[in-house]
Amino acid sequence: MHLFLLIYFLIYGSLHWVFYLRIRTLLPPHPAIRLVLMLGLALMVLLPVLTHLLDSRQHHFWAGLSAWIGFTWMGFVFLAFWISLLSFAFQALWPMIGLESGTRQVLIKVSAFLTLAIPAVLMLIGHMQSREIRLETVDIHTEKLNPKTPEISIAFISDVHLGLLAGKGRVEDMIRLFEKVKPDLILCTGDLVDGRITGLNQAAAALRRVDPPLGKYAVTGNHEIYTGREASRRFLESCGFQVLDDQSVRLEAGLRLAGRAYTREKLCARDLELLKPQPESGFTILLKHAPDICPDSLGLFDLQLSGHTHQGQIFPFGLILKAVYPYIAGLHDLGRGSRIYVSRGTGTWGPQIRLQAPPEMTLLRLHSRPAHS
Repeated sequence: MHLFLLIYFLIYGSLHWVFYLRIRTLLPPHPAIRLVLMLGLALMVLLPVLTHLLDSRQHHFWAGLSAWIGFTWMGFVFLAFWISLLSFAFQALWPMIGLESGTRQVLIKVSAFLTLAIPAVLMLIGHMQSREIRLETVDIHTEKLNPKTPEISIAFISDVHLGLLAGKGRVEDMIRLFEKVKPDLILCTGDLVDGRITGLNQAAAALRRVDPPLGKYAVTGNHEIYTGREASRRFLESCGFQVLDDQSVRLEAGLRLAGRAYTREKLCARDLELLKPQPESGFTILLKHAPDICPDSLGLFDLQLSGHTHQGQIFPFGLILKAVYPYIAGLHDLGRGSRIYVSRGTGTWGPQIRLQAPPEMTLLRLHSRPAHS
């Protein structure tokens, strides 16, 4: 925990320092004013930690207020950081261009102003994008389904992040989509909850009423661990989900579901144990929160469903994320008959904004194809 906090303060504090260096030219030349701004920025760095402490001590109103302020600011300063870096890079070229001193001073102030204005506009756009869950449809043809079942429709959700900043309203948006597509099966690959569970009884009751013919299944993600795996498991069950952490189940329609509990370590041996070939196992879907792929498991499953990445959530973070996860969104062929689909996430973590990575619910349509075709 101490190492995590040290890394957090170093990274998040550095973002604020770069932001301060860019905008300080807009401030009056008075040391007290600059000191007040620096103290305010330091408070913003501390606010997410304060939110966690307030939430863990059941001060839900103040935790919610702190979360809204702190995470909204987090989105703003993240965008402002990238604008600041671009403006500093541009500023480094000025000596080569031969700009006069007076022109440079004007451009510095313009850059500082744009560092405030552009993120504010992007925040508004990003908030609007985060509010509409897009329905993505994926068709998959297979010979492994029960021939008596020509098609199975699966509603796939991930990373809803119900908690301090999202609740019954987000669930109602999902339910409207469930009612629209009428799936045979609902699957969730973790992070349904994020922090506080108390106060989500109405959301759980609404989800419990959604009862597809083949049931609802889920695995836990990293935020269920932060919340408390057992408490999160009980919440998932109260929503009507059967939790498949390191378990598998075979459905009558010719589907086999295998679920992996989230862990920071890959632990490929667990995947191989879970995916042992079984007689008449049918079309095998592996539920795994993070899009980690164990090479030795290829061919043992037909489709891996994952989330966790949010496709970066706020551009350009997705470009950085690709260094960790080669597949951050969409359907990909892994070879040996295995594929992976990575959801952008049905909700939003932290800052309630999304840029170039809108939330999604995925409708997977499995079509039975004759063996000879």
